[in-house]
Order: sequence, then structure tokens, then C-alpha cells
Amino acid sequence: MYSTAAVSKKVLLGFFFLFAMYPVFPQVPQVGGQPLINILIEVENRYSVTFSFADDNINGIALLPPPKNLTLESTLRYLSEKSGLAFNQLSERYISISVSKSTSTTICGILLAGDTKEKISGATVQSSNAQAVSNQRGYFEMKDLGAEEVLQIRYMGYGPMTIPAKEFIGPYCRSIVLQPQFTSLEEVVVLDFITKGIEKRMDGAFEIRGETLGILPGLTEPDVLQTIQALPGIESISESISDINVRGGTNDQNLVLWDGIKMYQTGHFFGLISAFNPYITTKGTLTKNGTSSVLGEGISSTINFATDDHLSEKISGGAGINLINSDFFVKLPLSKKISLQFASRRSITDLVRTRTYRNYYDRVFKNTEVVSGQASTSVTGAKEKFNFYDVSAKLLYNISAKDKLRVSFLTISNDLEFEETQIVNASTVSKTSSLAQQSFASGISYSHIWNDRLKIITQAYHSRYNLDAINHDISNQQQLTQMNKVIDTGLKLDARLKLSGKADMLIGYQFFEVGILNLDEIDNPAFRRSIKEVLRSHATFVEANADLGTKTSARLGVRTNFFPEFKKTIVEPRLSFNQKFGEYVNWEILGEMKNQTNAQIIDFQNDFLGVEKRRWVLSNNSDIPIIRSKQVSTGIHYNKDKLLVSVDGYYKFVDGIITSSQGFIGQFQNVRSTG
Repeated sequence: MYSTAAVSKKVLLGFFFLFAMYPVFPQVPQVGGQPLINILIEVENRYSVTFSFADDNINGIALLPPPKNLTLESTLRYLSEKSGLAFNQLSERYISISVSKSTSTTICGILLAGDTKEKISGATVQSSNAQAVSNQRGYFEMKDLGAEEVLQIRYMGYGPMTIPAKEFIGPYCRSIVLQPQFTSLEEVVVLDFITKGIEKRMDGAFEIRGETLGILPGLTEPDVLQTIQALPGIESISESISDINVRGGTNDQNLVLWDGIKMYQTGHFFGLISAFNPYITTKGTLTKNGTSSVLGEGISSTINFATDDHLSEKISGGAGINLINSDFFVKLPLSKKISLQFASRRSITDLVRTRTYRNYYDRVFKNTEVVSGQASTSVTGAKEKFNFYDVSAKLLYNISAKDKLRVSFLTISNDLEFEETQIVNASTVSKTSSLAQQSFASGISYSHIWNDRLKIITQAYHSRYNLDAINHDISNQQQLTQMNKVIDTGLKLDARLKLSGKADMLIGYQFFEVGILNLDEIDNPAFRRSIKEVLRSHATFVEANADLGTKTSARLGVRTNFFPEFKKTIVEPRLSFNQKFGEYVNWEILGEMKNQTNAQIIDFQNDFLGVEKRRWVLSNNSDIPIIRSKQVSTGIHYNKDKLLVSVDGYYKFVDGIITSSQGFIGQFQNVRSTG
């Protein structure tokens, strides 16, 4: 026997225990109720009946057990009223349970903040035909809801939740914990830099937003790579889109990332057209100095392309055609948690060869083996075939409010074939030479929010680049085969910890393995040279970001790189500092030390038909050293209304440059020196 006081104490202790443990175990049944499945088992045993039901229809429903003195008919009526389900007695023994379309019920809930455990007021709760707003106690109530309804709960600053209405069925109001949505917003110094959609950030980087990017003079559609060349300190000495020179550096000294995957090819038509579809590339970020310690390589700059990272709520897309290629893109919501992005582009040269195509063709292949061979007096006939395409896809899966999974894929291809016909020894001989340039990139990233202060991101990627050429010399009965292959595999793990105030810290580890193959083979006379090298790297990095008041921000980091093959360690400090004076003037200081383990060189001007004559090579720590750079810069920026005046000065020192990477013609053409 228990006294009333003793029972009350036990009930109070039970309430305290359940509410104390709720943040850890949010799926426990409601206080005083039991899972419906347990009640059904008890009723089956008591009345010798069998229930037939779908698990999804009863999962998450908790009720107070019906009184034991009720008849079977009264018990079924009780369960139907409390659960909102339909109980149909098929026979004396068998009873089916289904979702009742006509049965409606009243549900209620209390919304709590996952970080502070405080009640949330002003949150919206919406069904297909009803809506409610939580009051100051976090309480909301909705009437006449069917058990099949699904509720959408939203509140600014917290991740949205989707919960079936049947999970609210029970004797008490259910408590719902909303988790904070972990976001980090970069403060912008200058908007609409040069044109709409270009922004200059506090850390000195330029951010180009593809969705709002204006079209520069001379362009027919927005292009991030072309727009980058309009920024100060950047040009293209070859006047091509994909050949970008930043502060005197060569194109291979730029680290180009697509959704975090390192890319070794950036252009179609061998440099005249960007390889990244502008209609799904939502953002491009250019960093010339003061790079985050998260990123290695790229001693001249880092160009980071990103596709849309938000789930699509409705189907959207587009298609177009110009005088060179056709393209289309589509964004598909597969469910409330999964969406797919897909884009493709392909040349139309198979169908029609426009005047624009001929101009591009002459621009690319002028003074190359493609044109010079066809211009030979011994050539009696020549015809070429050229096409390019790219395909990209991205799968977005929001596993929960705290977990996100992203899978990205991209392939790029340029293919050229040209057939020459000559008369040799009174016989007609035809040979087909070819040049193929292909890239394949895939990556997967997973992020998890542990709490309102800690976020973990893991990423793995695989990038492959192939450049293959076959050059036939009919008159000399000779075939030259050349190949350049790059395989890059990487893994990165970083943790972002939010500190007190407006400060956070980042710490992480990165591993990558790069293998590069170079092949040259001649059949007459027989000659073959094949060089394959592999280099691995381990890197750790740590970085602190802080807003030191309303007008001062700073980022300080260090990256440590270790190369097992060379038994060499390189330490690289990074700095970004910005101070605002008044409302219109900003002063910035940027600094960094970086290294790079691969480069592009030119052995001979007619390599790969003289079209894409650069080949990737890997550092060997001797005649091809690790390229290292030091850079510091400072600048004053005045921005008021629509007037921007900027003055920048920088000092940059690069060591380990190879003469063959500079494209010299003359006495240094066949000399390999470093300096």
C-alpha cells in the first residue's frame, strides 16, 4: 500500500526525470501514455483478437490505456477517438486499423529552443489547410486535423521541421525542440564592384554571384571566368578565358576548385569558352592574397566555384542555344529532404558550322599542326571534326536539421579529329590525327552540427585529367603519340568552433595524393619515354576569426604541410586584417606564404599538335622543385554612394619557377633552369 503523498512524490519525480532527459532522448512517449503498439498487444491478449495494420500508421502515437472493464466494442471506440484511426472489425477475431480520412482531431504542442531550452514564440506551424503561431509560452493548437496531415514548423534562425500530425495524438501536448541553423555570413565591404553581382569582402577576396551577375560589355551571357579578368591585377596574356594571370603569375599557379574539387581543366574550345556552366555556378570567389589556411597550393590565387547548395522546393530549369553550343539545366525536388541539380552543354558543330565557329576555329588552331599541316602543298584533301560537351550533377540530401550530405559530379570533354590525304609514291594515303582533352571530377561532403557552437565537415574528392594526342606525318611515315594524365585524390576534415562573442576557430587536417603520367612515343624510328610520379601530402591547419569591435576584423591562421617522399615540412602563416575609419574608408593588410607541388611546362612548341602544348608535371625536389611564394599587400578603399577609389600595393616573391613553364621561345626554349 502507498499513501497519497508517496504516490504524488513518485509522480513528481517521474515528471522531473522525463523533462530532464528529454533533450537527450526526444522520442520518449508522452507522459502518462503508452505507445499504441503496446496497447494493441494488451487488447489482443485480453479479448483474443488480432489487429491488422501498417506500421507507419501507428508509429509515434501514444495514448492512455483504455479502462480494463470496457467491452471490446467500447475499447475500439475509445482507441478510435483518441488516436484518430479507424478500427474496422472484419470478423469476430480480425480487426483492421487504417487512417481515417473523415476522422479529425485537435492537436497541440510546445516549441523549445535547442540551444537555450527557452520557449519559442512567433513560430509558424502549417498544415495543408490550417496554420497556427506559437504564443509566448511556445504553445500552439490546431483543430480539425486529419491523422494523415503533415505539419511544417518554421522559425527564423532555426532549422525547419516536418512532423506527421499523428505523432501529436496523445493525452498531453508534445514538446518539440527546434535546433539552431548554423550559418556564417561574411561581411561585405563593397557591393556591385565594376558591375552588379561582384562584391569585395572584408577578408580581401572578391565574390562573384552568378545569379545576379551583370553582363560585361562584349559578352552575351554571364561568365565568372571572363568577369574575373576585369578585376585589378588580373589579365590573360593569351587573351583566352581559361588562361588567367594574377599579379604576374602563370595560369597553372591558380588553384581552381569546383565544389571543393581541384580542377586541372577550365576551358572548352581549348581556352575560348568557360568549362563551368554559368547557369548552375551560383558563386565564384577569387582570393589573391590572405588565403584561408584551409586551402593549400595555388601560389598566385585561389578561384573557388560553387553550385547552388539549397534544396529545390519546386521544379525549375531552362534551355538555350547560341551559334556555338546548346545547353540546359534543371533543378528537381525528389522529396522534402532530397533534390537533384543537372546541367549539360554540347557544341552544335555536328549540325551546323556557323561563322562564329569558323572564327573560333581559326583563332585556336592558327599556327598549329592542325592548320600548318593542312596548308602543305602535298596535302590533297583535309577535313576536321570538333565537338565539346560538359555534364554536371549534384545531389543534395538534408538528412536532418543537423546533418547534410552533398554529392557532386562533373565531366568536361574536347575532341578534335582531322584527316589529311596525301599522294605518296603515286598512292593516296589518308591518316587521321586527333586531340582529346577530358576531365572527370566527383566529390562527396558531409556536415554535422553537434551543437550551436561546433560544426564538423568531412569531404573526399577524386579528380582526373587526360590529354591525348596522335599526330601523323604522312610524308615521313611517322606517328607521334603523346599523353598527359593527372589523378588527384583528396580527403579533408575540419571542425568549426564558435567562441564567445563574434569569434570562431577552425582546425582541420587534409591529405591528398597526386599522380602524373607523361608519355611520348614515336614509331619511326622507335622511341618511347614514359614518366610517372606520385606525391603525397599531409597538412594540418588552424585559424582564428574575430570581429574586434564594430569596425575591426581579423583572421590569423597557419598551415603545416608534410611531404613524406621528400621528408620535408613547410609552415605557412596567413593573415587578413581590416580596419574601418568612419563610414567610407577601409584599410586592409593581407599576407600569406604558400607552396605548390605541380606545374605546367612546354617541352616543344608543337607538342599535342601545338594546340594545348602545356603538360602537367610533378615536383621531384630537384630539377622541378616545390614552388614557394611570399606575399604581403596593403590597401586603402574609399566607398561612398556610387564612387569607389582603391589604392593597393603589394610585394610578391616566388622561388622555384621553371623556365619551361614560362613558354620561352629562342635560346631558353630547350633550357630547364629554376629561379
